[in-house]
Amino acid sequence: MISQAFWSGLTPALKTLVTDLWAANIAIYRANLAAVQDKAEVALRAHNVRLVSPGPEDLAEQRDKMLLEQDRVAHEMNISPDMLARVMDVAAAYN
Repeated sequence: MISQAFWSGLTPALKTLVTDLWAANIAIYRANLAAVQDKAEVALRAHNVRLVSPGPEDLAEQRDKMLLEQDRVAHEMNISPDMLARVMDVAAAYN
């Protein structure tokens, strides 16, 4: 996330560059995170840790609850409404 103060100081061209770079690389970021999670799961299971994953209904319920707080949290973190909208647009393409 980028603070409102930082974002406001960027030129329109730099704002476009930041969002375009993020959009171009998010798949790589997600793949890297998935690989790290897989490695961690193997390590945990090797130590006899039992892992439980919530079902789709539980995930959807929690997501809906979190989305109700999203604007407030973004405001508290000084994330601009424009940046939040851009993030949500890109995230929607992957969800």
